Amino acid sequence: MGKSQRAKGARGEREAAHALTAATCRPWRRAVGQHRHGADVPDVEPDGWTSDVWIEVKRGKRPRIYAALQQASDAACHHGMVPVALTRADGGPWLVTFQLEDIFAVAEMALGRRIEDDEEEPE
Repeated sequence: MGKSQRAKGARGEREAAHALTAATCRPWRRAVGQHRHGADVPDVEPDGWTSDVWIEVKRGKRPRIYAALQQASDAACHHGMVPVALTRADGGPWLVTFQLEDIFAVAEMALGRRIEDDEEEPE
């Protein structure tokens, strides 16, 4: 991968972290060590808190959403995390893609709390 491609990828990861911070009201950052370790860390990670979500970021003219989710899945399974692809076509909005079975884990990440804490015990 050329220097300009790496720079564009890093820029996309920083933009994604900023977008996640704005959307969740919780701080996100480009993963520490991302520039050296690649697949050993997610592209974007929580800044000062923890999450079970592995985020793969893809940005470009026509990002391959399924390939991004597969890449996140391949890495997440080794770390016991939930795979999420965050993609954005040039000039378009950010899209969040995950498997339907992971909807509660992703919702908990976005809300910053466990969903079952809100459930009341039936009488």
